[in-house]
Amino acid sequence: MSKQSENSKQWIAEALFQLMETTPFSEITNKQITGKAGLSHITIYRNFDSKEEIVEYYLLECLERASLDNAKMDDLFRFYETNKKTDFPFVPKPSSICVAGRDFKETSTR
Repeated sequence: MSKQSENSKQWIAEALFQLMETTPFSEITNKQITGKAGLSHITIYRNFDSKEEIVEYYLLECLERASLDNAKMDDLFRFYETNKKTDFPFVPKPSSICVAGRDFKETSTR
């Protein structure tokens, strides 16, 4: 996977979790996510099949970076599987958990 593709995935995940601070998960559109991330609309489709896949990517990245033991990973995946079809009852802050924070108000070319 290219560095640009990996960056795009991270920006998309960050944007989704930022949007979840103010908008229910089920109401967030792919266009809102890419707009918040500062990416073209097609970028999301190149990297993910669904919003749930974005959350799954984010969780896997967090687990990889945190090097959690198997019991904690099982608990986290069980929680995700239980809640993936509903609005998430929590909104973790991407910059405080595992993805380097970015200011999405910046205008930059990617």
